[in-house]
Amino acid sequence: MSFPRMLPKTNPSDPQLFSTVTISAPIRVVFDVITDLELFAELDPPVLSCEITSQHKRGLGVTSHWVAISDDQSKQIEWDEEIIHYLSPHQYAFRVTQGEEVYEGVHTLTENADATVTIEFWETFHFAVDVSKRQQSIDALLNNTKREAEARARGSRP
Repeated sequence: MSFPRMLPKTNPSDPQLFSTVTISAPIRVVFDVITDLELFAELDPPVLSCEITSQHKRGLGVTSHWVAISDDQSKQIEWDEEIIHYLSPHQYAFRVTQGEEVYEGVHTLTENADATVTIEFWETFHFAVDVSKRQQSIDALLNNTKREAEARARGSRP
């Protein structure tokens, strides 16, 4: 059975947000960017830092510690995540394992006939969120991923 593109809600009121972007880069390059968790401090505007806390840096079971600015920008928030599904270069999923704001998400990559890659990203939140601000953050994450992956594909970024 394949892994779902969207994780189920715990409660009917759990917000689920979605974004997609098409990227002109090979799928392996795009997957390498979107699974480089420590790069999220550059890719995802609210994220201040992400540190891998597991022995291995990529793949199923990777754990990480995150620090970000809250939606209302009033405080720093911290949480721990774990990669719960990893099928390179097509999909990975994560969940927050510790922290005040529990959520989970799935990145699904599809190769297109024109040699581009489409990322679909779903997040399911198990707490009240500012949907507008979270959607802006998700959209920015994917747009920054596009910029980074296309730069790497052109060879203009190591």
